Amino acid sequence: MVSLEQALTALSPDIDKREAEQLAETAISYSLELSAEYRMLRPPVLHNMLVNLGFKERGLCIHWTEDLLKRLQGLGLKSLDLHWGIANHDILLRLEHSSVVVTARGQNFEEGLVLDPWRHSGELYWVLVRQDSYSWKPEQSVIR
Repeated sequence: MVSLEQALTALSPDIDKREAEQLAETAISYSLELSAEYRMLRPPVLHNMLVNLGFKERGLCIHWTEDLLKRLQGLGLKSLDLHWGIANHDILLRLEHSSVVVTARGQNFEEGLVLDPWRHSGELYWVLVRQDSYSWKPEQSVIR
């Protein structure tokens, strides 16, 4: 498997390698921190059920995206853009899913890399937007 840093630098030759390294280290370690903070259960859909029933406070994909995006925005990235991605927003019988998507500065969202800590309960999963099983779109109403 390609490391996250390699996947990020592969997005464009214009990406600052130190930024890619910093983003990769932060995303991986903070996802594990959030897993402990949320006291995540596996599979994540079981955890979602407990959040929705009021037995747990956080751990839905929207919480992961909110918290990870905020932490990554604090890095002050210059060669990478951060986006809020949303999948299954308008698909009947499929649950909506949110995640952070990273692109090279100014690059189209569809060329980005999904960072999804929810999918494996805190073990960060990454995949190119166009190669994922989810159909991702930018969530314009929450991009800051």
